[in-house]
Amino acid sequence: MIKRNIVVMAFVSFLNDIASEATLRLLPLFLSQVLGTGSGLSDRLPRRKPLVVAGYSVSAFTRPLLLVAGTWPLVFLVRFTDRLGKGVRAAPRDALIADEAQADKRGHSFGLNRALDTAGAIVGLLIAYTVLAHSDTLTRASFDRVILIAIVPGMLAVLLMLFGVSEKPRLSTSTPARFPFIIIGNAARPKLPREFWLYMLVVAAFTLSNSSDAFLVLKAARAQGGIGFVMLCLIALNISGALLAVPVGKLSDRIGRKQLIAAGWLVYAIAYAGFAVTSTKGSLVGLFFFYGAFYGFADGVERSFIADLVPTGAGRGFAYGVFSFVVGVMSFPASLLFGIALSHWGEKASFLADAAIAAVATIGLTLLVPEKKTETRLNQI
Repeated sequence: MIKRNIVVMAFVSFLNDIASEATLRLLPLFLSQVLGTGSGLSDRLPRRKPLVVAGYSVSAFTRPLLLVAGTWPLVFLVRFTDRLGKGVRAAPRDALIADEAQADKRGHSFGLNRALDTAGAIVGLLIAYTVLAHSDTLTRASFDRVILIAIVPGMLAVLLMLFGVSEKPRLSTSTPARFPFIIIGNAARPKLPREFWLYMLVVAAFTLSNSSDAFLVLKAARAQGGIGFVMLCLIALNISGALLAVPVGKLSDRIGRKQLIAAGWLVYAIAYAGFAVTSTKGSLVGLFFFYGAFYGFADGVERSFIADLVPTGAGRGFAYGVFSFVVGVMSFPASLLFGIALSHWGEKASFLADAAIAAVATIGLTLLVPEKKTETRLNQI
């Protein structure tokens, strides 16, 4: 049985993603068509929950600023602040889920969180689709209507996390290194396992290929299907991710995480190779649906694997902070380099380059990172 706190946090993710997907997925179109253009802190605190609440609050209270955005710098500020909020909440939330979950239900627990997160994305996109269904392009008035609707679930997510999740105080068991030592490894505490750092190495390599989905939104928009077609592609993406997250998470509890993460990364590589060579409406919808399987296979299982590699009380919050830091740092050059490649060598070369990097990272994961068997799976052998 999945614990109550895990279920409540899954619904928090559901509500937050309604607000997030209804607004942030439209930002590439808003910029082009309307405007014309942490880490181990939770290990040092007796509770992780306040950081999670703070992270959701930052995102919820800054999205309404889009109502007054008239130039791209304010849009960038909102986007940056939203990502900052995600950075604040992601590591302590994941550590809290890992702490709550039984060893034989980690994949299931993270999969449930991912499934409801993605289901919220579907609801948010359907809200945006309903508002924009009769528009060929995004307008200021229609964008503002979506923002006003999205404010409500964003605020509800904060309240549900604040009052719906209980957490017992715990003693701090480790003192994470200060920021520079995370990078250079000089007297870093807590000492995380070698397998974890190998895992972070291949995660960094894969994330370098994982450019922003905003480029996919713009690709769908160029198919001349209007706003409705863009929403359809994104809904297809999230449906497959939501359907797979829980069963794949459960499967990872039985057979191990690494091969399922590798399968997800391979799906990503194949999908990006497909985006390089096709632009027809039918094939794009199918590719978005196939691409969504990447999230269903990889997202929750990647986080479950960290809990396998780093035992409770060994700096798990710090480990999730390192993971968030690596993904956050590598995401910026991933999108920057994709944009540069897009302007110099075109769409096909850009997508194929990302596909190649993802394939190399998948090979690295398979060869370099040992599978970590949980106590439950060891007893089954």
